Amino acid sequence: MNGFPEVLTTNDARKQVTKVAEECGEALMEDDGTEAFIDEAMDVIHAASTLERILMDEIGWKRFMTAKSRIISKNIDRGYYVR
Repeated sequence: MNGFPEVLTTNDARKQVTKVAEECGEALMEDDGTEAFIDEAMDVIHAASTLERILMDEIGWKRFMTAKSRIISKNIDRGYYVR
């Protein structure tokens, strides 16, 4: 089951993202090229993706996409993406 309950609530998913992000940070402090870091990074991506799906269902597609667009625009302004 990999630490995920059968039915995740938004709060469960938030806690999982926090937990795996901390584990990823710990693995990064050891060595960013190890399998442990790569696995933890993939756990972060998976947990965030799960939260994304739960949030979209909870708040609705339109509100979700508005928030997502707002964050992408903010990150473009910060130089995180190539225009």
